[in-house]
Amino acid sequence: MASQGPLSGQRLGNKYLLGELLGSGGFGDVYKAQNLYLNRPQAIKVLLEKHFSDVSFCQRFIREAQTLAGLSHPNILPVYDFELEGNRAFLVMPFISGGTLHDILKQRGQLNLQETENYLTQICAALDYAHARNVVHLDLKPLNLLHQDGILLLSDFGLAHLMKEGAVEGGSSLRFGSPHYMAPEHLQGLPQQRSDIYALGVMLYQMLAGELPFRGTTPESIMLKHLTEPPPPLRSRRSDLPSNLEPVIGKAMAKNPAARYETAGKLLVDFKAAVSKPATQLHQSSPYNPPLAPTIPARNPSVALYNQGSLSTPNTPGVSTTQNAFRGTPYTGQPAPQKATTIGHPILRHSLIFGSILGIVSIILFYTNIYLDVGGFNIFSLLLFIFFSLFAGQGSSKKTRKIRTGIISGIYTSLIGEFIGFLSIWIQYQIFYIHGIEIIPVILLGLIGGTIGGVIGKLRSK
Repeated sequence: MASQGPLSGQRLGNKYLLGELLGSGGFGDVYKAQNLYLNRPQAIKVLLEKHFSDVSFCQRFIREAQTLAGLSHPNILPVYDFELEGNRAFLVMPFISGGTLHDILKQRGQLNLQETENYLTQICAALDYAHARNVVHLDLKPLNLLHQDGILLLSDFGLAHLMKEGAVEGGSSLRFGSPHYMAPEHLQGLPQQRSDIYALGVMLYQMLAGELPFRGTTPESIMLKHLTEPPPPLRSRRSDLPSNLEPVIGKAMAKNPAARYETAGKLLVDFKAAVSKPATQLHQSSPYNPPLAPTIPARNPSVALYNQGSLSTPNTPGVSTTQNAFRGTPYTGQPAPQKATTIGHPILRHSLIFGSILGIVSIILFYTNIYLDVGGFNIFSLLLFIFFSLFAGQGSSKKTRKIRTGIISGIYTSLIGEFIGFLSIWIQYQIFYIHGIEIIPVILLGLIGGTIGGVIGKLRSK
């Protein structure tokens, strides 16, 4: 059954009869309409009345009409008409009945290489045409690519901006877009032409893998992954793909815009080469394969103590002059005095120590791009939280001989580690994304590690 909108059945411009509501966007509704004079279906985008009094929204709507009117390409949806009527503004476009690329991916999932190349060729042609005319789209995604008889049409230029001296010229809408496809610099309010290349890389990944590279429970968590994590390897989600595609995706989705392809056409050239040639290195280095850090030699390698040229035996009873290899003091037959620990309660002490270490290691994971995707989570991070929570719980439980002490220490350690890691990201990216739904897994990981550690500590205290 066709969906009816608030304007269904009404006329616009005395010649367009509005019918089915095709979709709704941030500032306009799209209807299927009948051109009463030409007797043909049309698609009409109507600015929502609540935005009509807002000057900035009206200017943005008019800009979309002017942008589209200035573009003429077989893979860009054309504009037939634009009118202001009373308290309404509307845009007239051809009606496309074949759905969108989003519908195709939802139905099919993964596309084969031939289909992917066909669609990629059309998208790249449309993007290069728009970019050559100093127009960036900034909302490139499968939902904005209409489909008809194998032909894709790029639509919805509502976020499009003109390039001025190499920088995007725009206002408050620079942060608008779809989080799943937004480039890191776009998320920070500084989009540029290569932000479209990044979104194209995300779509290419989606067409090949059948799923998006980054998933999360909130928009903020997805945005954070775009800022800090490399895309999971394509072959980890689809093993039959050529290995040469990895550097193509890596370059298209590089965090640094300067490391990406200059044009969509250059991406297409590398894609075609990757699927037609045997495994070779298309690029000297991938933006996501930084060199390994140099090995740091141990400051204190294993040391044996010598006494008058011969190896002495540590802790040998009855030999008072023998050096204790572990304490560095003469062995007297009496236990060495223990230093008093006054750092505080075992829960506080172990939570602070292991939580701080966990936070530092988490930061290292972020900035070295060590990542193993399992169900949208970094499995390395999950294991680290359990590991350090276990050690904190074991230490606290052993001191107090209570399992619950270990559980509390584990949870505190997990929360402290998360806070330190988050604080570092906030300082660099100014993104505040912590939600209750993000904290729950952190608490659960601390609970698991703390419980295991608590049991171990309890057993070791006997």
